[in-house]
Amino acid sequence: MKKAFLISLSIALHSYCFAQSTDSSNVISKSHKNNIQIGVPAPIGFFVLQFEKALTKRISFNTIAFCDYQYYSKDHPIDYSIGLMPQLRWYTQKKKGYNQGFYISVSATAFYEESYASGSYNPQTGDIQLNSSDLNPGLHPGYYYEDNIIKQQFGVYAGPGIGYQWLVKKRFIIDLNYNIQYAFFQRERYKNLPVQNEWQKPERNTKDFRSYMIAPLLINIGYAF
Repeated sequence: MKKAFLISLSIALHSYCFAQSTDSSNVISKSHKNNIQIGVPAPIGFFVLQFEKALTKRISFNTIAFCDYQYYSKDHPIDYSIGLMPQLRWYTQKKKGYNQGFYISVSATAFYEESYASGSYNPQTGDIQLNSSDLNPGLHPGYYYEDNIIKQQFGVYAGPGIGYQWLVKKRFIIDLNYNIQYAFFQRERYKNLPVQNEWQKPERNTKDFRSYMIAPLLINIGYAF
């Protein structure tokens, strides 16, 4: 995964160097107020679709949808997450065309995740130990082993971000977008266990409360129109 991310970052930087060497008279276009983008595949299994619309010369509204999934084997279920992130951007450079240059953003994300693991649970105390195969009834009375525990999470996150967007050859878009988001709302449950199968709301400052963005750095390429 780390290797794939570094490859994607290298691709983005190479494209940036190419953009810098291009004649500026062929790059800047003030007529393209919209663009559509997809995420550079790093890591494999992470997909991003993005649409941006310029509201003014320096302000735009962005909608980002993403899906992350992992496939291990035929015997292992698929872990996945999906999210939708509306974003408002303010571009700082006056001389560039629509949706170009350095920007500051604010965004919110609605996020859902479903993951699978094995583990042990105690129906009397409600205790759940993921990836713990030794807590079986023979060694620990009251505990039961489950091979396929389904954990669901839903949350709403919001926060600021920064980024830079290049327009190359009039219509080719490169976008580097970094966000820091805090979890204002989050619930989780274990869907198929007799304990904790109702939606719970974890307390703040606990190990289960997520206070970071799922994919804070997005590297996208796209087309302006």
